[in-house]
Amino acid sequence: MWRFFAIATICLCPTFVAAAEISACGRLIEGVECTLFQADDGQTYALGNLGGFNVGAEVWVRGEVIPDCITFCSPTAGCVFDNTIAECYDICGTLVAGPQGCPAIELNVAVLIIENAGVYPPGTAIHVRGCFNPESRLCSPLTLPGIEDNTIETCCAEDIDNDGVIGLSDLAALLAVFGTHPGDANFDPAIDFDSDNEIGIGDLAFLLAAYGLPCGF
Repeated sequence: MWRFFAIATICLCPTFVAAAEISACGRLIEGVECTLFQADDGQTYALGNLGGFNVGAEVWVRGEVIPDCITFCSPTAGCVFDNTIAECYDICGTLVAGPQGCPAIELNVAVLIIENAGVYPPGTAIHVRGCFNPESRLCSPLTLPGIEDNTIETCCAEDIDNDGVIGLSDLAALLAVFGTHPGDANFDPAIDFDSDNEIGIGDLAFLLAAYGLPCGF
C-alpha cells in the first residue's frame, strides 16, 4: 500500500469549492488530439497540468472549469487550465477512530486519516476514494498521511483482503477457513456471508457470484 506515497504532486485541498470548479477523482484517457481527464461521473476535461501522469493513471483533479473553451481535444465538459493534480487513493478498509479521535481508515499496513467519514459507525467496511496527502493536516495540530476531499461508501464483504477487487486472494482466504464453525480457532464470522454459523458452500457461492468484480467502485 505504501507505494501510493510516491506521488507527483502533494495536494493542498482548500475547504471551499466554488460552483464553477471541479474537485474529483477519475482517470486520464487518450482523447482525439490530447490526453483528457475523465471524472468518475463520466464527463471529460482538457487539463492544463498533467503533473507527469500518463494515460490510464487514476488521478484527483481540482480547478476552475471553463465550459466553452476552444480546444481540439473535444472534452465533453470543458477545460481546467490552472489545475491541481495528484494521485487518487482508492481503497477499502475499516472505519476507525484515529489519533485524537479523528476519523480514519484502517488498512492491512497503515491507518490513514480521512476528511469525510459520512454517517457510518466505527467498524464499518468502507470504500474511500480521494486525494492522498502524505502531510495532511486533517487531524490538526498533527501532520499525518490522509485522504482529503474523499467520497465514502460501504465496501462489499466478499472483498476479504480489502484491496478493492474480489479475486484469487479472497477465494484463498475463504478456502483456508472452509468448513469451520463458531468456536473453531480459525473461524472468521466476517466470511460467514450467509450467517449460517459455518463457512461452507453457501459462502463460497456468494464469493464466486461476485468473483472478478470491483468492490465499492
